Amino acid sequence: MPIDAPVNTPASDTLFLFGPPRIQYAGDSEPQPLPWTRPIALLAYLNLRPGWHAREQLASVLRPDAESRAARAYLRGLIHRVRDLLPRLSGLQMEGERIRWEGSSDTARFLDAIARSDWEAAASLHAAPLLEGTAATGDPLLDETFSMERGRFLATLRAAYLAQLAQRTDEDHSALMQSLVQLDPLDEHAVQEVMRLARTSQERSVAVAAFRSLERTLPAQIGEEVSQATRRLFGELLSRTRVAQSAPPVRSQGSSDQATGTALLGRRAEADLVAKLLRDPAVQLVTIFGQGGIGKSTLARAVFEQEARNGTDVQWVDAGSAKSEDAFLALLAGTLQPNNGHNNVLHQVQRHLARRAVTLFLDNFEQLAGQAQLLGSLLRSNPLLKLVVTSREALRTPWERLVPLAGLATAGDESPALQLFREHTYRLGRALEPSENAAALELVSYLEGVPLAIELAAQWTPLMMAGEILEELRRDTRLIDAAASGPGGGTPRMRAVFEATWARLNGAERRALGGLAVASGPLDLAAACSISGIDPGQMLQLLFKAVVHRAADQRLRLHPLWKQYVLASSPEADLEEARDRHATYFFSLAAAGPVLRLGAVLPDAAKPWLGLADEFALAWRWACARARIDLLEQAGLKLAILFHLAGRHPDAIDLLAQAGGVLPRESHLAAELVSFRALQCCRLGRLDEAQAVASGALGWVAEPAARARLEVALARVHLFRGHYPAAFQSCEAAAALVPGQDSPVRMMAVELLGRCAMAIGRLADAEASLEAVIDAARDHEAQELHARALILLGTLRGEQDRPGEGLQLLSRLQESGALSDDYTTAYWQRAMSRLHGRLHAVNEQFACARDSLQGFREAGFDFEAGESLYTLGLAALASGEPTSAAEAFSEGMRESVASTSWPAAAACVAALGVHLCSSDRPLGLAILVFALGRPELAWSASQEWGRRLDALDATEEELHAARRRCEGWGFEQVAALLGSLAGTALPTTAATR
Repeated sequence: MPIDAPVNTPASDTLFLFGPPRIQYAGDSEPQPLPWTRPIALLAYLNLRPGWHAREQLASVLRPDAESRAARAYLRGLIHRVRDLLPRLSGLQMEGERIRWEGSSDTARFLDAIARSDWEAAASLHAAPLLEGTAATGDPLLDETFSMERGRFLATLRAAYLAQLAQRTDEDHSALMQSLVQLDPLDEHAVQEVMRLARTSQERSVAVAAFRSLERTLPAQIGEEVSQATRRLFGELLSRTRVAQSAPPVRSQGSSDQATGTALLGRRAEADLVAKLLRDPAVQLVTIFGQGGIGKSTLARAVFEQEARNGTDVQWVDAGSAKSEDAFLALLAGTLQPNNGHNNVLHQVQRHLARRAVTLFLDNFEQLAGQAQLLGSLLRSNPLLKLVVTSREALRTPWERLVPLAGLATAGDESPALQLFREHTYRLGRALEPSENAAALELVSYLEGVPLAIELAAQWTPLMMAGEILEELRRDTRLIDAAASGPGGGTPRMRAVFEATWARLNGAERRALGGLAVASGPLDLAAACSISGIDPGQMLQLLFKAVVHRAADQRLRLHPLWKQYVLASSPEADLEEARDRHATYFFSLAAAGPVLRLGAVLPDAAKPWLGLADEFALAWRWACARARIDLLEQAGLKLAILFHLAGRHPDAIDLLAQAGGVLPRESHLAAELVSFRALQCCRLGRLDEAQAVASGALGWVAEPAARARLEVALARVHLFRGHYPAAFQSCEAAAALVPGQDSPVRMMAVELLGRCAMAIGRLADAEASLEAVIDAARDHEAQELHARALILLGTLRGEQDRPGEGLQLLSRLQESGALSDDYTTAYWQRAMSRLHGRLHAVNEQFACARDSLQGFREAGFDFEAGESLYTLGLAALASGEPTSAAEAFSEGMRESVASTSWPAAAACVAALGVHLCSSDRPLGLAILVFALGRPELAWSASQEWGRRLDALDATEEELHAARRRCEGWGFEQVAALLGSLAGTALPTTAATR
């Protein structure tokens, strides 16, 4: 069994932190992966800092800039989340005001192995870096601790490797040597030890490669040369081996292909493939192919050096200066220096190469791609000849075996693209901050892992953080070249790469690229051909010229920097035509697709459209800008529903407003779209806008279904603000306009009638309305409406003192997979919290309330935060945490007042009035009486806080004084008053009653 294999039945919980985090519960036979979240980061910290931690001290580590109470509340929340994520956890021990990790861990076993000088066990345990693949937590002291511990464990492992080598026997240790030098290629002492101890051929190969890497990397990264002592050791090593010394050092030629600190960073698979092809007798020509700056020459040089070390006869020729066949032959002859007396240069070269098993590396061959038949002549004359060509264009000859290069991988903290960015940043005198990791990952992803682009972006790191560089690049891509060294040398500019590529294209190819550049993102072949105006054969030519690329999902795309160059270089008339083709294609695609219905879920046939939402939005904007009413009429209504079902509500509002400025009011589509706009405003909580749009449109919209949607929008505004009579009136008007039971807008109106009835305590009426909606929605597959009505009915069951039935309803809803979007899921969690509260399931009540608030916030529905904070406050009261409850109610009051959610504001004010009664009874009673007297206060909250008032046993004189005191008060005044009193705690008696 491997050293680091988990024990079959451990006696305690075991954390595994080397590699991705995992946990093995006591008694289990296998570990389970852990999601990298802040609660798991807390467990990792406690493990890496063994012993007891005072809660106060731990809270200050997690939230050093926060007040003590807020920091402790944050710690409490993390502990709650640990329990939720790991319900079987027993290794976390808490005693009063202190906490520790008392389980086992692989890090503890590693340190124990080091203490016992068991180097083999230590190396086996540290098989991967600490917390491999995890992102920054955002908590500075946590991230600093993890970074420091990675370094400490790495240094300890290095010492273990060296100790193993010092105790070596006669067996081969090349794998161990390779592991040692890979820990830090700049560790000159480690390279010296490897060269000193190398005995076998495999060990010597590792030692030579380590020295060559050090010789290249030290000057590039820290401006130092390899020491004379190291060079002497290398000379001694060469005297013990037959390794060829013909491989020239890597020469800087002003290309990012030589600027990477590690030649094979992220390219090991491609290098192995080229080497394998060179060993294949059937392969004579290998073309390393890709766009400029992608790393073709770096890869070719790495293979060149490896072949030279292996004793292969190799020659390197930079063909970049040759513009013709004759110039190339002269360059080749100058490199090979044939001396056979033949007058014809081609024949000189052929005779010189005859019967030689030689490999020629021809760099920068793209300008000679049209003369590739010359290479065929050379290969036919010598079956032992092999060619490795780097080119921005495929040669398209029968001899060719393509090795295409894409950008470096960008996924994860240890991705090659991010490592390269770190190396260039370090070379410029600045280490990348841990807090920059996420932004740096986003930056290299935006640059699609292109090494030259990454190097140029890193030039800005002495002045800007990674996130700032990305923001500036998105604003103006010309920034990529602005920090590059001048034309006299150093790093080339992306513009020079683009200009050379653009010059190789003909007019039709340029126009086609302009068509692709107007698209928002990658396109499938049909869309790409239609918008660019070319056929698949011509598209293949662009692919072989490395100006168009296939993404992982097989769609065609342009690199974002190249795209901006194409847009800037193309005639505006060509781009206008392309935009028109783009809009026509996507409106036609929508028109021919499946029917979309408001209130239903997106059909499977339309789900691929979710990835095209940006293209549809671009087409819509073009149609509005050019007054293409014919396109809007073709599929405008369907696209409006698509943006709603896709959750693209801000985009939908913006696009619908643009269409409203183009369409004539008398058109049927104008009425439909303005009503959709009002509903979208409601969904985002933009209530003033919703009310203005709906009220204004009712003055000119005549179409019944559109008028009904406008009335539904007004009803939602009134209901959210607690104006129940006006909400009833709008609901009834909407229902009367569309008598058909299968109409989605009628279902919306009846659902809102049910919500209004619940708000004022007419529970039987609410039940009848909601059951009618459930039946109609189920019959007509209006899944979204069906789910929402079921959630409301479950909530109603709780208010009817039947919470168990309500919980069964909502649990079945989750099991059926009907929670189709973030809003509905958060809405469901809030309802579940209320039901758990009525059943006194305190932990579940708190967890659902917390998740609901987090869900609304993360999805951008902040207008729902007030009601969710009120629900969280109720859960905190039930949990016996009055201080947390007071904080939640206070924040909920502020959020509700800001969003004009007066029912939620009144409920939070009532709760705060009760808590004030323990410290200032007259003021607390006045605030409570104010809240209970507000017409906006929903019936359920009125019942809850009315019972609390009764429990306070206030006299008639106290209540009379309270009513007099709160006369003329408004929500803003009460909010300001309570804000000035923030910090007092809810009495325990109120929390537990």
